[in-house]
Amino acid sequence: MSDTIKAGRYQLVAARFDQQTSGPNDPFTFKRYVRGDVVTLDVEEAERLLRAGAVVEEGALEKADAEAKLAAAVAALQLLPDELRSAITAGVLGLDDDEEPAVPTEVAGELEALRTQLAEAQAALAQSQSGDQSDPHAGTSAERPAKAADKALWVDYAKAMGADPIWADNPDTTKTQIIEAYGA
Repeated sequence: MSDTIKAGRYQLVAARFDQQTSGPNDPFTFKRYVRGDVVTLDVEEAERLLRAGAVVEEGALEKADAEAKLAAAVAALQLLPDELRSAITAGVLGLDDDEEPAVPTEVAGELEALRTQLAEAQAALAQSQSGDQSDPHAGTSAERPAKAADKALWVDYAKAMGADPIWADNPDTTKTQIIEAYGA
């Protein structure tokens, strides 16, 4: 916490804040603020709310959101083929072909896991296109699970039927989506 807390404008990160607007001998009145609102605080109120973690400097929420979106975009760029990534980064980011966008350390591990998954998926695709049957699922027709079967069985079935393993294993992919794509 900074030793130089100042009166001024802060952004509310707490769910709600009621700021008293009445004087000491007046009937009680207040103004209600909600998360994301900008409030003007005196030094004492700013110090109290900063220490409680209820407010941040004005614009900090938007900055954090923009940084998270940038990290996600950089991670997505890293998954693209080199030629496409070079074209996009040179055109959009103004980078030279040999420059890579900086990857925040918070997402580097996740990015590496995504790269590994992509490499495995590309290898499986190449293997299935070459006709190599060493993959136990390649070229087989697995038994269709019952509609009421649990999602894990449907994921295995979809992968056996040629589904993209990254898509099938994604927690955001629902059982209903898998059944619609591979259950008919």
